[in-house]
This record gives sequence, structure tokens and C-alpha cells, in this order.
Amino acid sequence: MKLTGLQADNPIAWMAACGALRLLQGARLRWQGTIPELECNGDLIAALAALPADRLKSPEFQFRHKLSANIDDTAWQDLKRLPGEWSLALGAQTETGMRASHLKIRPGGNYDMVRDARVLLDTLSKRDLQDKLTEALLGPWRYEDLNCVAWGWDAAARIDAAAIGSKSEDAPKYGVLGAYWLGWEALPLFPAVGGHTMGWSKGLCYPTWSEWLDYQDTKALMFSLNLLGTKDRKALGIRNWFARYLQTD
Repeated sequence: MKLTGLQADNPIAWMAACGALRLLQGARLRWQGTIPELECNGDLIAALAALPADRLKSPEFQFRHKLSANIDDTAWQDLKRLPGEWSLALGAQTETGMRASHLKIRPGGNYDMVRDARVLLDTLSKRDLQDKLTEALLGPWRYEDLNCVAWGWDAAARIDAAAIGSKSEDAPKYGVLGAYWLGWEALPLFPAVGGHTMGWSKGLCYPTWSEWLDYQDTKALMFSLNLLGTKDRKALGIRNWFARYLQTD
């Protein structure tokens, strides 16, 4: 199925495609230009719509600590108990203390990223899931969901403060619940290694590819992206993308 609601030049749309890939057993993903195509068994929308209730109960959504460079030992112990790929996605311990994922986006690092994801998914689970996931994956994005957090990954969700006569942080936040949830589910593709989040350097670096890859293939590609030679890149049809950090002020 071509996921016509998603475009590679929007980082959260790219993450939504990869999040769907991670959630669906046996699925494969490729990109035709800027549009992803997902192959899976059965009804894609129905399969994803059946997941939110169980996802809300999962350990990674129950992490009750703010992610910052100074979390206490209790928070560090709880982080280590998360499933391996989620522990690495949210942060890592270094010589100078805890380093949280750079994908938190907001400056200062002292806010509750997992709580935001939990609220987002809880809100989504109370809506018409098939409708919201169809909007996310097939489009068009209607931007009718109020106060759902995109973590700065969706430039189209930003409102020009000059148009509303107030500070940008006071502007209502409208977004696309289904896409933002699936984007969150792609976080394990950006693990913290040596205190630094792979794929992050003053913005998000990510690839598209034209050959079919499953989730494990995609994970391997993310780890080895900077090591691939020209021949391998050409064979896989790899194109690199970069999305600059979005200032929130």
C-alpha cells in the first residue's frame, strides 16, 4: 500500500512510516521517491487500530521520569529496566551523568517526553482510530486535533505568532494524532550511543531507500548509514535527508 499521506521531507511523516513498519510483524517498507510503500499481511489500518490499548500498558509508556542530564538513580534504574531498544532510545548513562535522547527537541531538557506520548496515545485511543490512522497514512492531514505534541518534528503544525498576535508558545497546537503516535514508535531507530543520539546533529538525519526492507533491515541500515559505500547506496536506492532543529520560541 502506498502511504500517500506521508512525505519523506517531513521528518515526523518519515518516522510514522518507520513506526508502522516496527509495529507490524513481517512488514516491509520501501520508498518511491518521497512516498513510502508498506507491505504487510492483512488490513494495514485495522492492524494498527488494534494496538493502542496494549501499547499504553507497555513499560516504555509507563516511564514516569522527566528526561534530563540530571535524573536521579531511581530514574536511571527504571530506564535500565525498559525493553532494550526503548532504554537506548530514551537515554544513556555517561561519565558525566545521564544523557537523554536528543530527539526531545525542546531546549533545557527538563520536560516529560514520555508523559506527552502517553497523553497523545490515550487521546488517540478515544477517537475513531480507523479514521485517524487513515488520515495519517493516506492523507490528507487535516490538522484538527488540538494540543497533541509533535515534539517539534512537524514544521507544518507550527503557527506563525504574527498571525495570532501572541507568543508562539501560547498558540493552540493542532496536529495529526495518528501520525504523531506512529512517529513516536520509530524512536528506537535513533538509539543513544556514547551519550549521543545516532542520526542527530543540530537536526535529524535519515535515509529513504528504494528496495524492500523489514524493520531489522532498517535498523541495520540506520546503524551503518555512514559506513556504506557508493555501490551499496546505489544498490539500495538510498537518499539522505536532513531536517534542521525547529526552534520553539
